[in-house]
Amino acid sequence: MPEVIDNTRIFKKADFKPSVSVNKLAELLSIHPRDFNESSENIQKKIAPILRKIAVKHLGSAQTPKAKQFRGEHLAATNIPYKKYLEKQKINGTWGTDLEAIALGEYLKYNVVVTSVNSARADCTWCLHLEGLNAPTIHLYNDNNQHWQTEPENFVLKDNNCLYNAIALNIKNLISPIKPTSNLSSQSLFKTNDRQKLAIQNQVLIQSAINKATHDKRSPADLANYYEKEEQRIKKLSSDEQNQILNDYYFAINLAMQEIDDKTTESFNIETNTSRFNFPISC
Repeated sequence: MPEVIDNTRIFKKADFKPSVSVNKLAELLSIHPRDFNESSENIQKKIAPILRKIAVKHLGSAQTPKAKQFRGEHLAATNIPYKKYLEKQKINGTWGTDLEAIALGEYLKYNVVVTSVNSARADCTWCLHLEGLNAPTIHLYNDNNQHWQTEPENFVLKDNNCLYNAIALNIKNLISPIKPTSNLSSQSLFKTNDRQKLAIQNQVLIQSAINKATHDKRSPADLANYYEKEEQRIKKLSSDEQNQILNDYYFAINLAMQEIDDKTTESFNIETNTSRFNFPISC
């Protein structure tokens, strides 16, 4: 007789939030609620292009703090119009960055938490975008800035859109979260337990990152005061020093855009005879 395990006990340590509103989410993404019932592969194919389009539009025109900050920083470097960056990001297969992840968090009103894996910041988890303590959370893994995913050993479609694919899978998981199971054989629970334990570990990391971001978050008044002081400080610098700041920022943006080009080119040069891939291939 196979061993029977009451698996509900491991969930007592985790606080799983209720599922998000399917209808509201479908409305935000301009899709039908039944589309969320598609397979993981179809979810990625259908929703990832929508997420890319939303992210680009949000960064380009939204009157929200993070979107305004993005446009303002690009305008500060007068030789780099932000529209040039967004035109690049519109293209299917262009490497998605943390900017687009933040934009989607702000648009959906979700927290965005990232865990870094296989890098110098091994298994470091931080809050990329804080919406609120009670907001749903998108949890992404970033493999040394080469690949976005939803779990440490997760597979996403090999179509060069891993950021959006990973967020699409996150959305599917938010709608249909892992649920406690009980009275199943130990053999049946083997893989399920691993996923549930990972979900519990993630919940602890996510909550810790959100709590830290909440504690560190500065109010709009604090930010306004900081930027005003910074502006006054820069005005007091010599013209050479001011030009150096502008040139450094210009260089940083160019470097970031070159990195996007390189990653996108690499991803299109990958052998495409299989539909899925794993580490450490860039996507």
